[in-house]
Amino acid sequence: MYWIPQGDEPDARRAVSIAYDDRQRLHERVLRLTGGFAHSQDPPSLTCHLVGNVRVLTAADDALDVASNVVIAEMRRNVQNIYAGRVQHTLVPTGDSYRIRRKVVRLVNSDTPLGNVTFII
Repeated sequence: MYWIPQGDEPDARRAVSIAYDDRQRLHERVLRLTGGFAHSQDPPSLTCHLVGNVRVLTAADDALDVASNVVIAEMRRNVQNIYAGRVQHTLVPTGDSYRIRRKVVRLVNSDTPLGNVTFII
C-alpha cells in the first residue's frame, strides 16, 4: 500500500487521500509514468530527494517499521516547488534485503493546494 493522506487522519479508509494505491494501482501508476502515457508529466518533472533522520520504530522477525523525513525539490516548466514530509515504511525481509509492504507519506503542506504531485512515489 502507498498512501499520501490529506491531513493527519490515521485511518486510510476514512481519510481524504492525495494518493491511496494498492500494489496493482501502484504498478499501473509506474507504467504510466515510465511509459510515456502520463500527460500530466509531459514534460517530466526533474526532482531531487533528500532523505534524513532515518530511524527504526519497531523491529520484529516478520517486519521492520522505519520512519524518515524527506524534502523533495521539483523543477517543471521553469517553476520550482519544494515538498517536505514524514515518511513511514513497513519493510518485510526477503532474502538478504527488504521489500516495501506499506509506505505512508505525510506531507507538511497536505492541507494546501498542491497541484500535480504524480512524481511522489
